[in-house]
Amino acid sequence: MSHAHARRVPLPDVLGQWARTPEGTETIVNAAIGVGAVTFPEPGNVVSLHGDVLADVDRAALLVEAVLDHRVRIHARLAVKERLDAERAKIQAEIDAGLRCEFPVQRSLMGMVMGHNGSRIDAATRACAVDRIVVDRDNLMIRIVASDPAEVRKAREMLEIRQEVVAAKEDRVRRALIGKGGVTITDIQRRSGAMSIDVDHDNGVVKIMGTGSATQAAKILIESHIATMADLDAAAGDLEQLRHEMGALADQWKDSGKAHYIGGGRFAPGGRFAGGRGGGRGGRFGAHEGAGRGGIGARAPPKPNNAAAPAEAPRRRGEPKGAPRGAANAAGPANLAPNAAPPPAPRSADRTTDAKSVPAPKKPAPPPPEGALEQRPARTRRRGGGGNNGGPAA
Repeated sequence: MSHAHARRVPLPDVLGQWARTPEGTETIVNAAIGVGAVTFPEPGNVVSLHGDVLADVDRAALLVEAVLDHRVRIHARLAVKERLDAERAKIQAEIDAGLRCEFPVQRSLMGMVMGHNGSRIDAATRACAVDRIVVDRDNLMIRIVASDPAEVRKAREMLEIRQEVVAAKEDRVRRALIGKGGVTITDIQRRSGAMSIDVDHDNGVVKIMGTGSATQAAKILIESHIATMADLDAAAGDLEQLRHEMGALADQWKDSGKAHYIGGGRFAPGGRFAGGRGGGRGGRFGAHEGAGRGGIGARAPPKPNNAAAPAEAPRRRGEPKGAPRGAANAAGPANLAPNAAPPPAPRSADRTTDAKSVPAPKKPAPPPPEGALEQRPARTRRRGGGGNNGGPAA
């Protein structure tokens, strides 16, 4: 069926493909109100409108042109979105590959990261083969772009400064971390490479400042030191409890090695006080005679009574020390020294010995009961000075 009037509406180039889709065809047909037929697309991306009334055909052409204009704007926005999506995907791929990185910076540390007039940023740019380093002051971010992941990591290591806080509530723990003259905290800072390590006694924390890897290393060393002290305290408590339990068992079973469980060092076998329980200097003689001046841990056996043994003759003046006692009397006066006085006359052999002059044999003292302290005779107190010419004390 032929129509008296026809109008041709050109399609924009960006909509040539869209007009051939079902969505595009339906949109154009719905916009051409009052026409008898719509033909599209003709060669040259043209839409033809056919109708019997010229005014209706012209109005339909205006509506189709308006719809196509709106569609061009939508297509432009969609194209921008596609480009942004593609760019975002590219950036994410470079981040995943290590060619880009970004890290946050604390507001108080931003000036330290940049340096005076950006000196640290310039130094990192010269030292590393990076494309650019972006400082985002508003969002407190540093962004690095390069073509080599190793250079990106190197630049980040130079610029990233962070602060870590480690809890240290106990005062003795904080003082142990400092060490004598600060030797411990100085060693931790030297080994980790941290810029500063501050022990805050008021808040009970340790503040670490430095690059990312240095701060992490210092934090690990400090936490390990604190954990080691806690383990040593727990082990000391367990050891002390074990010593008390073993000491109680040894006391119950009367074991001779009870002193070993009292404690290490002086009371251990072979220590200063190992000779007995009484203390003093008993350990010096405990290995030989069993008891010293203060210890009774191993009592020496009682000495035999020698009262019944024949009395040995006293040594005479001038008699050699190596000769047996009384040898000078047997040899006679000729053997005496020239200036020596003659010996007294011997007693008559037939003289009866007085029974009172011979002491009666002493009975051995009974051994003290087990666990009793040893009783020793009082010592003779000597006077100072030389008034008695070496004689016995008055």
